[in-house]
Amino acid sequence: MKNQGPFTSADLQRFIEDPCNRGHYFADGRTYATVPDAARALGSSRSKFIKSLVFLVKDEPLLVINNGLARVDQRKIAERLGVGRKQVQICQRGAGA
Repeated sequence: MKNQGPFTSADLQRFIEDPCNRGHYFADGRTYATVPDAARALGSSRSKFIKSLVFLVKDEPLLVINNGLARVDQRKIAERLGVGRKQVQICQRGAGA
């Protein structure tokens, strides 16, 4: 796992340009791919973490922030937004709106 310095305006610009660029969990200056990895490395509970996921809904990015234990149900997102479930897709790198 590589060290990650503070977020910069360039990091924000990369997100704006491609909101589907897969992120990681940042804690203690290191990068972790999953909540369980970060929790294990830090000797902490997954319940103390949050995660952010970017979905495309009708080709527009939607940021979902959730606790480290919960799963995100795409069907519930679709229902809440009044769209078909196939219109809600997890973002893939390079698929930015």
